[in-house]
Amino acid sequence: MGNYLRAQGLDARRILQEESSTSTELNLRYSLPLLQAQGLGADATVAVVTSDFHTLRAQRIARKVGYTHTIPVPASTPLYIRYNAWLREYFATASSWLLREL
Repeated sequence: MGNYLRAQGLDARRILQEESSTSTELNLRYSLPLLQAQGLGADATVAVVTSDFHTLRAQRIARKVGYTHTIPVPASTPLYIRYNAWLREYFATASSWLLREL
């Protein structure tokens, strides 16, 4: 998503990018120390950049992790994978809800 933002013209110095996580939840958890090193915390207004189909669940995960002020920034999903991605996200959201992960 950092590449996406840079391609959209955002100054690279404004992007704080965590690069070792393997899931949205881990990304948000690992990002918190990066934010704190910049003098920010979980209560700072933070843009969560993710695929357009994933914004709702990403926002819920951010709340679960402890972020209180997030703004979703959706990146467009290419048409050739859009339907598959939305279907997968539907089942992932339902599963997370049933397992009380969110």
